[in-house]
Amino acid sequence: MTLVLLHGLGLTSNIWDPLIAILDGDVVALDLPGHGQCIDKDFSWEGVWTSLIQSLGTENANSCTLVLHSFAAAILPEIVKSGLIFKKVIFLEGILHSDDAVWTKDLPEMKNDAFQQWLVRFRSVSEMALRSQLVKRHSTREISLWSEGFRSANGDALRIMASNLVDRLHTDAIEKSLNSAKFPSIYIRGEKSRLGLVGRDFISSLGIIIAEVPESGHFPMLDNPFVLKQQLLEG
Repeated sequence: MTLVLLHGLGLTSNIWDPLIAILDGDVVALDLPGHGQCIDKDFSWEGVWTSLIQSLGTENANSCTLVLHSFAAAILPEIVKSGLIFKKVIFLEGILHSDDAVWTKDLPEMKNDAFQQWLVRFRSVSEMALRSQLVKRHSTREISLWSEGFRSANGDALRIMASNLVDRLHTDAIEKSLNSAKFPSIYIRGEKSRLGLVGRDFISSLGIIIAEVPESGHFPMLDNPFVLKQQLLEG
């Protein structure tokens, strides 16, 4: 089995480093377009999917488990539409309900000047923003490394992807895709997740199993990678 890891909005694939360090077997950590090492400039849902599948290939989909963190979970409709049958899809603190799109919801309404001012502020507090979402203590060096995506992500990517996420979550695309998916899926939350109960109940109502990683919030791969590893491999 190959684990394919896709990070959330404003991050990079280095967010998976503590988990990758303890995993055995094949692991592929990819960057979203406009993030990290991915220079692709198509920030649409189709562009995200094309970037993912070009990096991954299609011939071994049935042996791959996709782990989709936060924003990346909402690429589900493209996965289902592709017809590829993955071994499993795991939503890790996935944003699948409009109530959970907290920091992205205001970006689509901003005029360009306001967005540019927001982006400067966002980047200036990148380490604080990440630290506030973590449960355990981490070193200053680690926080600086893991928050690099907030400082380097393409501004257009952030704005366009945030807008696309908000638009998608105000449709029934996620619900339809969860209902029609032909591959197994589970949802993993941090025990101290800030995602709301409305979103959790929405996921549960569709028959998706929900598991929790103790002593973690929105970033179980940083706060508790050992338990997350167990859940990814056994869930």
